[in-house]
Amino acid sequence: MRQFIILFFAFFSSSCATILSGPKQTIQVITNEPGALVKVNHVLVDTTPCLIKLKRSLEPPSIVLSHPKYNKQEIELKPKWNEITALNTVFIPFWVVDYFASTWIKYRPLDTIVLQNSSN
Repeated sequence: MRQFIILFFAFFSSSCATILSGPKQTIQVITNEPGALVKVNHVLVDTTPCLIKLKRSLEPPSIVLSHPKYNKQEIELKPKWNEITALNTVFIPFWVVDYFASTWIKYRPLDTIVLQNSSN
């Protein structure tokens, strides 16, 4: 009976996107001028070019780029549907796990960000 309970919870608490994609996604940030500071949710994380690891969320994190010669620029991440979630078509509980873990979304890759000259 104990093995049945363990298998039941393991089966119904797993989901494809959560297992295969994980709760975080790596995004590449490149600017036309290297050395821009990258802040995620007001915390300095790196300078461009860089890879940043972001937690998947319905409300994407705030990313701000700043460089001494250029204006500060906020980057908007656009979420989209994570195709791996389609593997959950067998059982509805898998969709529920992916939804609450926010792994059913992923962020679109960023193009090279062109920083705007400051007017100073």
